[in-house]
This record gives sequence, C-alpha cells and structure tokens, in this order.
Amino acid sequence: MTAKKLARGVAVAGVGMSKFGVFPDKSSRDLFVEAYQELRSTVEKGLPPKDIEAFYLGNFSADQFEKQGHLAPIVASWIGLSPVASARMEDACASGSVALRQGILAIASGQYDVVLVGGIGAAPFLPVQPLMGDTYQTQGLITVVIGGMGSYIGAFVGAMILGMARAFGDYFALKLSLSPAIAEASTVIIMVIVLLTRPQGLFGKKE
Repeated sequence: MTAKKLARGVAVAGVGMSKFGVFPDKSSRDLFVEAYQELRSTVEKGLPPKDIEAFYLGNFSADQFEKQGHLAPIVASWIGLSPVASARMEDACASGSVALRQGILAIASGQYDVVLVGGIGAAPFLPVQPLMGDTYQTQGLITVVIGGMGSYIGAFVGAMILGMARAFGDYFALKLSLSPAIAEASTVIIMVIVLLTRPQGLFGKKE
C-alpha cells in the first residue's frame, strides 16, 4: 500500500502554555489567553491576529464542567480573531491532538496558510457526595459476587463475564431497538443466577 503524503509541508511556528495549578478565579477562556500571549512572544516578529485564518480548539466538556458552550468562537473573540472560522474539537483526552490534526490538514490542503491550534481543559471542583462513583462501585460488587470473594482468578473471570454481558446487552438493545437499561439489567440477572446456583461465586470457597 502506497504511503500517503501531505500535499505540502506544515510547520509549527510557535508554542505557548498557561500555568498549571488551581485557579478558582479563572475560566478556560482566561487560561487560553495566557497561553496565546506566550505563543505570540515565541514567534519571530510576533504573530498579528490578522495573519491567522482559522482557529481549531480542542476541549472536552466545557459545556458540562463550566456551563459554557460554543467555546471556540468565544475564545477567538476574546483574543481578537473574530470573525475567522473557529471550530471546537471534542474527543475526550485526545481533543487537543484532534485539533492539531485538523490544523495540519487545513494547511496541507492549501485551504489556509496560517492557523491557530490550541487545547484547553479545566477540571471543576466537585463536591463530595454519598453517591459519587456508585455506578462503578455497583459494577465492582457484581464482578466480585460473580467471580467469588477472595479469588483473583474469580475477579478476572467475573470482570470478563460482566464486560461481555454489557457488550452483548448494548448490541442487542441497539439491534432490537430496546432500552439501553437491558445491558445493565443483564449483569444483575447473571449475578442473581450465580447467587442462586453457587452463592460463593464461581471461584469462591464455600465456608
């Protein structure tokens, strides 16, 4: 298979980064401005905003964590880029990398000559609640019950069974247009069957 090449070369002209830390008085927008200002100082002869033709921002769940949607055009406006094309890339922990990929492709294709690419994520302060992580705790309990208390092999097998049950449950729920709750219910059903037929679990010891 012939290796594909970019239509033209692409280079990173400058970089910038905000400080890491706890900043309760700053938003993602504020942190990006810091990084952008440092970026401009690293580029020879500066980087006038008018030279930037497009902006790609990698960000994960700002609308959920900070209650702020449309982050890319807001940040673009804040650093003086409006009305250039601005797009937010969201792909969990790879959001910044996806934004960089889009920027590279935009230049390599000849659509733009200069683009700004950045990634930012601000983790919120979440209050401690009694039900925090209850979903994972429940799945862990089911795994131990199926495999057997005190058995490492049982924990592994229980996790495999639980994972397969969830995967098949999701598949058939989608295939048959059923509720996604079917996948969760399948793991509970398996646990109940194990408790009725072998209370100590598949690899647990009967006491």
